[in-house]
Amino acid sequence: SGTVAFDNTPACFDKPKHIRHLRRQLSFIFQQGALCQHLNAQDNVALPLICHGEQKKVALSKATEALKQVRLFEYRQRYLETLSGGQQQRVAIARALVTGARTLLCDEPTSALDQDTSDHITQLIRQLSEQHHLTVIMVTHSPRAAAQLTDRIYHLHQGELIPNHSKTQIN
Repeated sequence: SGTVAFDNTPACFDKPKHIRHLRRQLSFIFQQGALCQHLNAQDNVALPLICHGEQKKVALSKATEALKQVRLFEYRQRYLETLSGGQQQRVAIARALVTGARTLLCDEPTSALDQDTSDHITQLIRQLSEQHHLTVIMVTHSPRAAAQLTDRIYHLHQGELIPNHSKTQIN
């Protein structure tokens, strides 16, 4: 039980206008990317902007800039099947960043990646969150990823949110 608040304002999920406002403030990186297989990398990144009414030319330009930030500019016209798992996850990160959202919700963003790629993606999310002044909320089973990415760690135990005051004692 409880409530969800954003900027100290309770979220009202039964009002479409309020939901649209929240969607513009939040962006998501999913465990498996949740990308559209029939679109190339640039079109995948531009998709949320187009869905929010941005002109396609402007959306593609912003997508190109976001792909540069995640070092995938040269892959912008490639389809997902030709990209590695780490590259696909960087496309998903670019798509999350392109919206200009202030809060980034990550659901196991590195779980499907090898350790080196996972470390790279974690460092990239941290770097981009600092550059863009983003709040990043990450759900993970990886103590290593949590320690690398976060300033504060909480455990969910039997429905209760418990702060972990020492990142060196992560279980």
